[in-house]
Formats: sequence, C-alpha cells, structure tokens
Amino acid sequence: MTWNRLSVCVALAALQIVTARAAEPILRNTFATDTEGWMTLGKPGATLAAEGGALVFGYTADQKSMSVAVRPVGNLALRDLKSIRFEVKTDSAFAVGVVLSEKKPGGGNYTATFWSSGSVWQPVVLGLADFLEGEGPNEPVDADGKLDPEQLEGVGIIDVSQIFSRAGGAIFATPHDGHHTISIRNFTLSRDPVPAVATVAADDFSSPQPMWIAPGAASFVQEDGNLKITYRQQPEQAVVFLRPLARRDFRGATHMAFDISSKQAGQFVWALSEDRRHGPEAARYNCDFLILEADKLEHREIDLAAFSVDSNGPPDSNGKLDLDRIRTLTLIDFSQQDGPNTVTLSNIRFVRK
Repeated sequence: MTWNRLSVCVALAALQIVTARAAEPILRNTFATDTEGWMTLGKPGATLAAEGGALVFGYTADQKSMSVAVRPVGNLALRDLKSIRFEVKTDSAFAVGVVLSEKKPGGGNYTATFWSSGSVWQPVVLGLADFLEGEGPNEPVDADGKLDPEQLEGVGIIDVSQIFSRAGGAIFATPHDGHHTISIRNFTLSRDPVPAVATVAADDFSSPQPMWIAPGAASFVQEDGNLKITYRQQPEQAVVFLRPLARRDFRGATHMAFDISSKQAGQFVWALSEDRRHGPEAARYNCDFLILEADKLEHREIDLAAFSVDSNGPPDSNGKLDLDRIRTLTLIDFSQQDGPNTVTLSNIRFVRK
C-alpha cells in the first residue's frame, strides 16, 4: 500500500470515529439572532430574548402560578432522541427543571431537575432515564406509563425552586419570589446517549450537573465522583437535600451503601420516598444515623430493614418499602445547630450483602 493510500485510509477511519462519537443532532438552537421558536406559557408577563447567543427567560417566581419557557417539538422526528444537552446560567443559585410533555390525551409530563450554581455557565446533559413522570393531582396519566420520545410535543424550562419558596415550618427554605432569569445556550436534542450508570447506583456523581436540589440556600459542587454540599445548619429547622430518582429497580438489595463526611458532627437522616402508584400520597421511609467524628470520610452500609415508615407522613398501603418504587432520595441534617457546614457524598448505591 502506498503512503498516499495509507494516509487516505487513516483519514477515513478518523472521520468514522468522529462521526460515531457525535451524531447529527435532531435540533440545535444557537439563538444567534432570535429565540428560534421558543415561547412562554403560564403566568403572564414572562419574557424571552436572544442575547449574545443565549436565550434569556425572564419571569416572576410565584408558588401558585408558574411561567414556563417552551419549545414546541411535535413536528420533529424524535424516535432517536437519547439526550438533551445545553448550558445554563441563572441569576442566582436555584433548582431548574426540564419538562418533556407528551401529546395529549394519553401522554404524560416528565421532568428532570438539577441545581444551577448561578452567575456562571454550567453544562447540562440529561438522558431520558433522568426524567420522572409527574404525579401531582393535576398531572395527566400516561396511558403506557413510560416516556415515548416520538410522542413529545414540547420541551420546557421551569424554575423549580419557586415551589419551595417560603415553605417555612420544620424545614428550612429560602424565599425565592420576585424577578429571576434563566439563560440557556447551545440547546440540543441529541441522538447521542449518556453513559450508562450501574444498576445499583443511586448516584455516581458522573453527570456534569448536580442532580440534587434544596429548598434552602446551598452550594452543590460536583467533581471527581464526589458531591460537596455547603450550607448553614439551622437551630430550629431541618436542612433538606433531595435527589429525585427516575424509576429504578433496586429489588434484591439488602443495604444502602455510601461514603460521607461532615465538617460538623451531628445527626442525619436518610429518607426514601416511594412513588404514588398505590395511593394519592407517597409513603416515606426514614433511617437516622450519627456522624460522631467531624471532617472524616467514612464508608457506611445501612441495613434496609432499619428504614421505618415516617409516622408524620402518609401510611403505606402495602406496609413495606418497595425497592422498585423509590422516587426520591433525601438527606436531612437534623443537628439543629447554628453554623456553616459542608457534607461530602460519594458512591451512593444499593447492594446485596
């Protein structure tokens, strides 16, 4: 083989590798000159503008009436949709949601939530397995109980933190009302899948964006397979951090394993909330644990038999924790001290022992 032919073969092979790694997107919005088909729904007064290659969504946060930035997609061929990719920047740190709405009647609404650090551009990559079906009283019921990309009619961006604003009571929440902005750029509906996550993993912290959210002020920094949560402990309130989980099947597991450290010793709780397939409200199962030695990374394994139904929550219709129905994993700081703290988490998984 001549050198020229060898060069051509090498070039063609390289081209095939590049093509395999980056499939042609189904949709890419660059917002170079306009809002490219996006619109607002919900509470009146929301605005959309294309500024510097970004879509800027402005709105007034309100617990009772949400504004949504929506991109209709019903005219697109979405059967090969595998992931949604973009960059986000918010005017402050809060939880953002991406909503996938299927055609009605018969279709459901599915949401994936993540934390935006605020004021800096942050990459976001969401696979279809990150989206949970809506279970609220006003949510439509999906006839086949699964997300069907070819049935999607719209993709929406929402401010999730406004739901928690001024929650008060026993749980610490930060007021979030008033005017806010969510900016996105390079919005892509992609044929490229996200890396597979081990079936036993509740969170391996491999995504570019933290998938944890909080009602109160917090900072989530995710890197090198760890999540660092920085916050202030509250003297008379519990501080809550939530990790929504799309339907996963952990049946067969006997223990919940994780690595954890806390700058301050204290009392913590893991809570597992089931979905609402068996009733109007979700049952919660709790397990307390103590961190006695501050600022030391520890490996813990909790027997799932130690989780008991929350006496302050709704009863469980079948009286047991169903490991194929866990919808939310929640870490609660019950220390009720008054001071700053940082918790580090890694390797959260359900294992059989």
